[in-house]
Amino acid sequence: MAIRAWILRLHRWLGLALFALLTLQCASGVLIQFGSDIERFILPEVMRAATPGTALALETQATRAAQLGIGTTTAQAAGYVATRVIPGVPAESVTMVRMESATAEPREIEVFVDPVSGAVHGWRDHDARGLDRLHLMPTLNDLHTELLSGEAAQSLLAVVAALWLPLAAAGVFITLPRRFAWARWKRMWAIRNVDTDAHRASGLWLSAFALILAATTVLMVFDDEVFGDIRYPADTRAAQAIGFDAAAQRAQIALGVEATQYRPRVIRHEAGDGRYRVELRHAAQGTWQRPDERIYLAATDGAVIGRQGWLAASGAQQLRALSLFAHTGEILGLAGRWLFVVAGLALATHFVFGFRGWLRRRRARLQDQALPQV
Repeated sequence: MAIRAWILRLHRWLGLALFALLTLQCASGVLIQFGSDIERFILPEVMRAATPGTALALETQATRAAQLGIGTTTAQAAGYVATRVIPGVPAESVTMVRMESATAEPREIEVFVDPVSGAVHGWRDHDARGLDRLHLMPTLNDLHTELLSGEAAQSLLAVVAALWLPLAAAGVFITLPRRFAWARWKRMWAIRNVDTDAHRASGLWLSAFALILAATTVLMVFDDEVFGDIRYPADTRAAQAIGFDAAAQRAQIALGVEATQYRPRVIRHEAGDGRYRVELRHAAQGTWQRPDERIYLAATDGAVIGRQGWLAASGAQQLRALSLFAHTGEILGLAGRWLFVVAGLALATHFVFGFRGWLRRRRARLQDQALPQV
């Protein structure tokens, strides 16, 4: 059998095997692309901050979150401890405070606090899933990243992404003419009949997006394995931590001359590792969006113990920082995000047309086999 026939078979059976998961991933990825904006739209009473003014200190906001009533007691009395703060924007979005408890149920909660007034707008179980307004976006995000099945499913998605690479390459190989002739190449990119041409032509148009999405998925799932993780050697879980405000301030100081251009996006207290992890986002919104910076600080004294990001001056670290931004299109700013929304919808449609084409050809073969032999 000729090499082209083998590659055609590889493309067909890989496509059939991956069809459902790839379609699901592209569709769910489109839905979560603007997750925060969607939540502010469908949950304005919870996710929108109504008070203008200067934001309270992060520790104050975390304290207000701990005063939330859980059942018959407060979160503080139930043993909840703030482990993550995502600062809100005054008069725009609330601050999210993630809290964990070793004894209470649910084990993790997300509390939404007005950054200026400190009023608690609501809360949700971090692990609860559903299609109601409060849990819709976390459910879609979990579906996209873990197939609603926990971290084990992430490895499966990485395998699917890795197999997507030869699937796309095989499709391009069997679609383009064997010899270069502009008239033939131009014909391969055209869609004259949707049923017969859409899958072939869209595969060529979307091959670059498929490559980016597949490669960045593998890099993100195996992030620590590929690039290494930063560990703080001392066990300081019993020691006094510096606090979220001090961690945010020291992370910005660590950026040096670039500090004024970045704002803290997420501050995590990773007590088990004796550290804070502060993610900072570049404030400029342009054609090129610089990836986030990540600063690791010792929990007891705030000393910088590691950093990752575009400014880390390492090619590997820059690639690591680019992975998520390239995967979502954020690397090109708002226009890039919308571009990847369109690409995600087109890819999902591309897979559907490919499956339809296979069904149509299979039905035709079965009909031919059923005809009486003359």
